[in-house]
Amino acid sequence: MPPTLWRWQREIVDTPHAKIRLLVRLLLQIVGPLAAGKRALFDFLTGEELKRIEDAVQPLVNSGFTGEAT
Repeated sequence: MPPTLWRWQREIVDTPHAKIRLLVRLLLQIVGPLAAGKRALFDFLTGEELKRIEDAVQPLVNSGFTGEAT
């Protein structure tokens, strides 16, 4: 992930880095909003915080970014 994305996420909510990394990987894999069943994994986030992270990741999804090394 680009360092600027992580910095922006830290400004949204103070949470463990590993859980945010997992959230971003899930969002990149599912190419859309997080399913209700998966939201329980991130119950430390408010609905607004989760929405802001989803919105931040969406441009990466739209560009075809997968997070995988090429």
